[in-house]
Amino acid sequence: MLVKVQRPGIAEAVERDLLVLAELARGVEARTAWGADYHVAELTGEFADRLREELDFRLEARNATEIAASLDGAGEVHVPAVHRELSTARVLVMEWLDGVSAREVDRIDAMGLDRARLAETLLRCALRQMLVEGRFHADPHPGNVLVLEGGRLGLIDFGA
Repeated sequence: MLVKVQRPGIAEAVERDLLVLAELARGVEARTAWGADYHVAELTGEFADRLREELDFRLEARNATEIAASLDGAGEVHVPAVHRELSTARVLVMEWLDGVSAREVDRIDAMGLDRARLAETLLRCALRQMLVEGRFHADPHPGNVLVLEGGRLGLIDFGA
C-alpha cells in the first residue's frame, strides 16, 4: 500500500502564500496595462482554487477512481486502486505500484522494453482521456509515470 499523508500545517502555509500572491496580482493588475489586459488577479484566483483542490486528497481519490474506471483493467495502463475506507481529506491510501520511473531509461532498457512503444501507449492513453473520456491525468511528467514489470505503464498522482 502507498500512504500519502499531508504535512501538518501545510494548508495554513499555502493559504498565507496565496494571500500574498493575490495581493501582488491585484497590484500588478492595477499598476500595469499588461496586468489588466491579462486579468492577472483572475488568473491568480483560478490558480489558488486549483491549488486548494490539491490539498483535499478526497478529490485525488475521486480523480484516480474515475480515470481507472475509464481504462481497460487488463490494458496497457494501470491506475492504482484507492482504499476509500482508509482515506480522508488529509490521508490517501492506494495500491502500491512496483515500477520504474519513466525517467530511468537505463533501467527500462535493461528490462528489454521498447521505449517508443511505451511512449506511444502513453500518448494514446492521454489522447483518449482528453478527447473521448473528458477526464485526464493533468500532470503526466516522468515522475508520475511508472513502467511496470511486463511493460505496462502505471499512472500516479491525480491531484490535478
